[in-house]
Amino acid sequence: MMEEPEARVLVVPDRKLGTNDCRGWIRRSVFPASQEKHDREILSVQMERLRRERHGKASDEDLDEQQQSALLEDAKREIARKRLAEGHFYQFRMAFR
Repeated sequence: MMEEPEARVLVVPDRKLGTNDCRGWIRRSVFPASQEKHDREILSVQMERLRRERHGKASDEDLDEQQQSALLEDAKREIARKRLAEGHFYQFRMAFR
């Protein structure tokens, strides 16, 4: 059994950070973990932004279930185009400590 190390995903626009200057591949089985982590991170940021826009300084605990559900659904809809889709080429950087 292989343990996957902690990974971070940074999405960079094409032609930034020296695109096409190196080449490598990651296993297909690693991609879903990166995709899931990226989804969680952008969803969290989007929900926080929407909560501030709609409810000011109210915390999550101040919102009722319907308000929280509405924020979640709207945030999911807004991040849909930012998700890492399968079957595409992505540039990635790998660093070791």
